Amino acid sequence: MSNDEKKNDLKVEDKRRFVINEDGSVTSKADEEGEEPKPTENVEDQNKAGEDAASSNEDELDDPCGEEPCEECEEDYKQLPPIDFNSFVFSLSMTTMSYLGYLPDPVNNEVKKNLALAKQHIDLLGMLQKKTKGNLEEEEDKFLRDSLYDLRLKFVEACEKK
Repeated sequence: MSNDEKKNDLKVEDKRRFVINEDGSVTSKADEEGEEPKPTENVEDQNKAGEDAASSNEDELDDPCGEEPCEECEEDYKQLPPIDFNSFVFSLSMTTMSYLGYLPDPVNNEVKKNLALAKQHIDLLGMLQKKTKGNLEEEEDKFLRDSLYDLRLKFVEACEKK
């Protein structure tokens, strides 16, 4: 097959649901039944609609097994720590410690350093600290602050050992 034939077989389809017009307004694309597009006032309205749709799907996200969890998932899930802000920060911290070479990779049990990924995770936690400032409970704020402090010190140590 020549390059010209390959180009002719290529089909590009725009699957966006909304289009931003030249005047800045957002228009819904016509659906398959030929319904007329509905103009909206602004992008914020569309964002709100998306958030409403996402919140209605939250129940579906809670249980990946379907309506009733399978026995294997239920037993595994009971052994995990509760899902809260501190467990999220802890998870990111432990991943960072692995990238710094202080913990073995949980999959293959090898200790490998990846300082670029470690720095990225530390920066991610720093961004999380900035974005949540004033919205955390005192205990959560202290845990995040302390975790970042420790990880930054370990990062400097890991860089010196390089």
